[in-house]
Amino acid sequence: MAQLNGLPVYFIKIDDSLDSNQGIDMVSLVDFPAIESNWVAMSNEKKFTFNADKQMLYGAILIPNQPIYRFSADMGEYYVVFTEAEIIKLVRKFQAQQKTVNLNYQHKKDSQLANAVIQEIWLTGKTDKSQDLGFNFPINTAMVGAYIGDSKFWANEVKTGNVRGFSIEGFLDMHLKTNKHKYKMEIKATDGTTIVTDAEAITTGIEVYLLDDAGAKVQIPDGEYTLDSGDVLVIAGSKITEIKPTNPDEKLSEGEVAVIQSAMKSQIEELKAQIEELKTKFSQIPAAKPVTITKDEIKTEVVSKIEFLRKFKNK
Repeated sequence: MAQLNGLPVYFIKIDDSLDSNQGIDMVSLVDFPAIESNWVAMSNEKKFTFNADKQMLYGAILIPNQPIYRFSADMGEYYVVFTEAEIIKLVRKFQAQQKTVNLNYQHKKDSQLANAVIQEIWLTGKTDKSQDLGFNFPINTAMVGAYIGDSKFWANEVKTGNVRGFSIEGFLDMHLKTNKHKYKMEIKATDGTTIVTDAEAITTGIEVYLLDDAGAKVQIPDGEYTLDSGDVLVIAGSKITEIKPTNPDEKLSEGEVAVIQSAMKSQIEELKAQIEELKTKFSQIPAAKPVTITKDEIKTEVVSKIEFLRKFKNK
């Protein structure tokens, strides 16, 4: 498996057929987008309506070949990469499924924005609208233009800089959302077999099975199943007994390393800028004023307590 900085690199692949549940399910407005690209907010542009605030946000949701650092309790640290081909499939499927109202806030549960819609979604080319907006992304970067109709959210979150970019969520590669399915994960083999498991990670020893048309569990035949990644799952007795990497010593080509290193350099510079911005914000927070008590206040308190004790004693 390819590695970067000693961590595995997973290249995301999806099934773009409309009967598959893989794809982009939601676009989220976040403070620190995983692709490290902030949006451009278009506001106070007067066109057809006098003094109208357009409340439009433009930005990237997926950048080709950019390594995105991820961490989970099951898989540890790793990178994911979206190729141009997979980004094209994701965008086309998102459009076909008409999920343009699926916008939420910080990936929080039940945070879908009211009166918000993705008005535009497109892939960048040599010349396109993204350059006019001041962006400089690789060809086939997925861009969106979102209208935020909630004026309060616009004022409190967008204009204040609390949120500054887009992030996607959905069913990608082998991982599925667990809150909508009884099973935890499905794995697509190159022969079309969909292997299902209740485990949260693909390891030897886990139980696997198939589903019939009614959704009932069916025993999976023993054998070897090749995945899109090239790895081979050896299954016997409804369990994964071995995972064979096709090319265990595979390394990235010099060109792939150069592309990924360049993208990582941009991410690091963006993180540095964000850290400096946070430092500036914290430095501007006024320190709490020290509480001071005068001698007269202490004397008054002491006299008050003495009087209380005298009254208590005389009762």
